[in-house]
Amino acid sequence: MIKNDRELEIVREQIQRLVSALASLKRTTGHAGEKQFYVLAEGCVDQIAELQGDVDDYITAEKSENFESSGDRTTQPLRPQGAA
Repeated sequence: MIKNDRELEIVREQIQRLVSALASLKRTTGHAGEKQFYVLAEGCVDQIAELQGDVDDYITAEKSENFESSGDRTTQPLRPQGAA
């Protein structure tokens, strides 16, 4: 779970390293090793998905917090004047 912007940056760097590792693995296995690539890449892909989920959760929570603290209520339905 990401707790602050510094941790967010670290997780984004981790994701980038994992993506780079996948690209390197793809080059190493080549077209002939396509099945081997998918087997070897599975754990890395799962880790990327988990980390990206953490990023999404943090950003969503941060946006929600900012919205609530701003006092902005413009997303509520508008009532015609004089309506109770």
